[in-house]
Amino acid sequence: MIRRSYPAGSASNLWSVVCRLSPSLTLTTGAGSIAVAVGPDRSSGHLALEVSDLTVTYGPTAAVQGVSFSINEGEIFGLLGPNGAGKTSTLSAIEGLVKPGSGAIKVDGIDARARPGDARARIGVQLQSTSFQKELTIRELVRLYSGLYGASRSKSAADEHLAAVHLDEEAGKRFGQLSGGQQKRLALLIATVHDPPLVLLDEPTAGLDPQSRRQLWERIEHMRRSGRSVLLTTHSMEEAQSVCDRVAIIDHGKIVSLDTPAAERPITTAPGIGLILTSLLDADLRVQLRNGRALVVSLFLPMVLMYTLGAGKRGALFPASTRLAIAVGVGITSVAILGYTATVARDRETGVFQRLRVTPAPTWAIMSSRLAVQLLSILVMTVVVFIVGGVLLNLTLQPGAYALTMVVAVLGGAEFLSIGQAIVGLLKSADTVNAIGRLLYIPLFALGIVANVSIFGSTVETIARWSPGGALISMLAGAMAPAAWNSDNWWSVLVSLAYSLVFVAVGIRWFQWETR
Repeated sequence: MIRRSYPAGSASNLWSVVCRLSPSLTLTTGAGSIAVAVGPDRSSGHLALEVSDLTVTYGPTAAVQGVSFSINEGEIFGLLGPNGAGKTSTLSAIEGLVKPGSGAIKVDGIDARARPGDARARIGVQLQSTSFQKELTIRELVRLYSGLYGASRSKSAADEHLAAVHLDEEAGKRFGQLSGGQQKRLALLIATVHDPPLVLLDEPTAGLDPQSRRQLWERIEHMRRSGRSVLLTTHSMEEAQSVCDRVAIIDHGKIVSLDTPAAERPITTAPGIGLILTSLLDADLRVQLRNGRALVVSLFLPMVLMYTLGAGKRGALFPASTRLAIAVGVGITSVAILGYTATVARDRETGVFQRLRVTPAPTWAIMSSRLAVQLLSILVMTVVVFIVGGVLLNLTLQPGAYALTMVVAVLGGAEFLSIGQAIVGLLKSADTVNAIGRLLYIPLFALGIVANVSIFGSTVETIARWSPGGALISMLAGAMAPAAWNSDNWWSVLVSLAYSLVFVAVGIRWFQWETR
């Protein structure tokens, strides 16, 4: 039997928790403490996880207070407690999703705070609420996370993984098309696709029917038999007694410590950044290609505007090259302000970012991949607008204009993507981000149009000229006539770079990976 001592001050709370969850749990009381005995001790001499004096706070609220425990190799360890006891906060600190206020975390001997990438490479994580990119099939999801963890990304390897959990016939489906039990199986598969020595499971059977729950317990027991260590949180004593070798009760963020000597063994490093970026870029590109609405908006609106600005008397106001520049500018605004902000806000709110961040992928790589795909979309849009505009406007540009315009499109894309980053940094709700994005969309590109007409007065035209949209259109118009490029165009480049630096600083400073 294993005995745990708890401070007398928490006795009444712990007694109510334990009695409610299981009448079969053995409790003995002594002076100033309550002892909890659960199951046999499986000590292998090697520690898969060490947590020492961990604290986690959210503002003035202390969610975890001085938590210490360790898990042996090949052991299933449970954190048992009611909702709000601190179980998920403890796991989030181990996973690297929240920054501890103090304490130490070692994963297989690796300091998780000093070497977070190497620590995450040795952890598999199943979050309490799992969400994935809705545009990807489950085979593509397995390939994505295999790459992020440094495992094989081949289609055959992904199919073998899916067959092992009886999901091979569902490989072409998307996550939302699976049943609840199938979603849990896929989440557990992705958590263990790299064969980690330590697996963290947050309420793994929540919401499952009895049959699916038993199947998941069998899967967890299989992980232990294969030599993995498991840390799971639960509020069910039945679950704790069924699968756990040891159980620690957590209440109001406090449990007792377990002191077991650790043994060293070779440390596995995180996968190479090349494989991580390849996996992220592949997944983000697939998501972008399947986002039909964003593709239509980024291509359709520039074409419509290019045509309408040349209709009737408006044609005299805007030369063909200016109309082409405005069309490209509208496309850039559409990609950055309507497309990028919406997907980032959605994935943050649904938990996609949270799932990606528990992998060894650095946070800069996760965001850089998305930004790179958006810039690629802008370049493709620019080429399409050039082709269609050349036909509609009967316009032939000077030699070198095409290459220079592509460079300027990247600069303008960076400017407007930084504005989008600031929007998702300052605003948290996806609905709010979408509403503000639509509200800002028209003024941002409309000011670029106003800067090229002489009917609103000098003050308005000056403001419009040096607005983000005005600077963008000036750069694009100058790039389409490189022989006439002048100091005014260079000033537009400097203004665009200044906007990029300011807005990206705002976006980085206030951006949060979670909505809470």
